[in-house]
This record gives sequence, structure tokens and C-alpha cells, in this order.
Amino acid sequence: MSNTVTDFSAKEPALGYFYQFLYSLFRLIKSKNTEASIRIECLDDIDIIDDSLDLIQTKLHIKSVANLSNSSPDFWKSLRVWADNIEKERIDLDNTTFTLVTTANISESSFLNYFSETKNKNETLFTESEILDKLISVAENSTSATNKKGYELFLSLPKENQLKLINNISIIDASMCVDDLLEEIKHELRFTVFTDKLPQLTDRVIGNWMVFGVKHLTNRIPEITYKQLHSIILDISNSFKEENLPNDFLDEIKVTDEEAKSLGTKTFIKQLELISFKTTSRLVKNAISDFRRAYEQRSRWIREQLININEEEAYEKELVDKWNSLFAVLEDKCDGIKDDEELKNLSKVFYTSLFVEKPPSIYIKKNFTSEYLIRGSYHILSDKKIIGWHPKFEDLL
Repeated sequence: MSNTVTDFSAKEPALGYFYQFLYSLFRLIKSKNTEASIRIECLDDIDIIDDSLDLIQTKLHIKSVANLSNSSPDFWKSLRVWADNIEKERIDLDNTTFTLVTTANISESSFLNYFSETKNKNETLFTESEILDKLISVAENSTSATNKKGYELFLSLPKENQLKLINNISIIDASMCVDDLLEEIKHELRFTVFTDKLPQLTDRVIGNWMVFGVKHLTNRIPEITYKQLHSIILDISNSFKEENLPNDFLDEIKVTDEEAKSLGTKTFIKQLELISFKTTSRLVKNAISDFRRAYEQRSRWIREQLININEEEAYEKELVDKWNSLFAVLEDKCDGIKDDEELKNLSKVFYTSLFVEKPPSIYIKKNFTSEYLIRGSYHILSDKKIIGWHPKFEDLL
């Protein structure tokens, strides 16, 4: 298969959605109002409920940096959305602002400069009435099929509402690109964690923000609040403090019967089969989940240099030492027993009571106490045949 790089036709929309999520995070994280909240894809691309309502359209251009002209689709598509909200009385026009955020530049010759956030309207050559006349002229005379609906909706508004809309529009042109937004978000987080942990913190805040965004888009939460975001940032930053680590795999992994069967050749699964657990049993599926979560979590910590190899080895040594002391008791109980079923039953009790129901309280860091890491790490060791659950596991495997 060739290593062909796809064109931007697919990349730009995908990045556009990511940009929309990032920009919403950026705006909320910068809010000075602790009661602020954000909605995505409700009245507009982004709704910011702050002291007032701000409806935001985001336009990301990566293939080419377009200029905004008088009949630019970016502007008129935005105007269409805003005019539709006004016409259907979804908003209080006197208490709503309308913002177009675009990576494009406003053309120097365009009257859209009137709306530019970086230019003083008093410096323009146009009055409010003249701007309205120019918008009406474009809407009445342009032949753009793309903009047709926007033209019609704007022209259908009463003049009073047209003027109010004009007064409440801002265009942020030449806006930050994706990389710039990422840097700005990182900058906003800089005081919440040590500098060397800032990239990892930023990644996790963005990841959690995306999760909240999906919950919001699927109607599981009505909006995302500043307080929720603040709580996310605090929780994650606390996980980078001394004697703690970030927990990236809180949720159990759901394992199907087919997935469990496909892993039947793994040594840690065979270890459980030795003590009479079926591969498709709930307990084995839980073991697979713990194994995966522990493996991925420890790997991520190593990659991000949150722990080092020596710490990981010391942790495994503690786990093995504890297993040794408990396993010695099992061996003594099984000494002289010839019946295989009795051995399996004793081993099953050993495993479930001491490593499932109440696993040893051995923590890689004092304040990281999630049990999946303990159970999963024991399965990692059993997969290497360093430990086992049956008194004769070394001979039977």
C-alpha cells in the first residue's frame, strides 16, 4: 500500500471541529466569571453564556489563507445563523454579541473591516447606516448561490434588528491557528503545575475537555461550566504533585467473549485457567481489563518520565515480595494434597480473597491508590511466570 498523503479536503473539516473544541476551552479558561458556561453546536458553533450571550462561529483555513471579502461565504454563513436565531426569537438581541473567529484576513478593501475587533470603528470611513446599506447592496445584488440563504434571512429582518445585529458583530480575523491555541491553553495552565509537567497536564486537560464535549453533544450534560473545568484542572494538577501520579485509565475496559477467547494463549490467562476459571468468565474479563489498564498506564508514565525504570522495578519487587509471603502459606496448605480439584479450590480461594477482593495495599506512589494498577501489575508478573496462583504453576505451564 502506498504512503499517499490525503489532500486537505478531509483534513480541514476534521481539524475545524478540533479547533472549535480548543477555542471553546480557551475562551472558558480565560473567563473571569466563575458562573460562565459553554455550549457547543447549540445556537451556534460555540455559545458562551457569561455576563451576556456570545454566539461564536469558528472558521479554520489550513489549505490556503483566504481573505474575507464583502461577499465572503465565511461571513454570510455566519450571518445566516445569527439572523435565523433572531428571526426565530431564540435569543435576546439586546443582550447577545455575535463573533466570527477566522484564521483568514479581512481584505483591506472590504467594508468588513468595520467589524474588526482590532480596528477602531471610529477610524473607518463608514457610518452604521452606510454599513447597513452596503450589506443590503451585497445581499440584493450578489449572485452567490452559496450565500443565498444568508442574504434572504438578513434582508427579511426588520431594519431595527438589522442595525442591532450590525452593532453587536465582531470579527476576529487572522486568529490563532491550532498550534497557537494549544500554546495559549498551555500558557493559561502554567501556574497550576511545575513547568516540566506542563505539557502532560495540558494534554490531559484537553483530553478531559473532549470527553466533556462528547457528553454534551450526546445530551448527557446540558452545558460545560467554568466550575467543571476548574475542577478538572485542579484534579489533574493535584495528580502531578509529590507522591501522586495522573490516573488516565479510571474506567473499566469492557471485554467481549470473543476478545477473551482471542487472548487465551496469554500466560496470565492460562494461569487463571489452571485454577478453574473459564476464559469467558466475568472474573477473567476483569483480569484482562486490569492487565491492559495497568500496562498502558505504566507505559505512559515511563514515556512521559513521570516514573523511571528503577521506580517501576522497585514497585514490582514489592509486589513479588508480598506474593512470596502469601504464596508460602498456600504451599504449606497444599503440602501433601494429591487431589487436583482440592488444589484448584485452595488456589482459587488464594487468588480471589487475597488478590481480587482485597489486593495488597502496595502503591507505586503513596497517593495513587487505584486497585486496578495493583491487580493488573500482578497479572503482568503472572504473564512473565514470575508469580502464579496454583502451587505447581511452574510445572503446569
